[in-house]
Amino acid sequence: MDAEFKLHSLRHTFATNLVSAGIDILSVKELLGHQDIRTSMVYAKADTETLRRAVDKLKN
Repeated sequence: MDAEFKLHSLRHTFATNLVSAGIDILSVKELLGHQDIRTSMVYAKADTETLRRAVDKLKN
């Protein structure tokens, strides 16, 4: 399968980078201009390191 760059992919990267930087999903929603947070959740993916940091916050 040919991987092809799509401008739309930048939205996914932007949202994922925001989440990785610790930005809350409501702020991501506003920055992306979505009406429904569920749409933002499709764009923003948390990687393993982001999830680990979230759990670590509970330990402190």
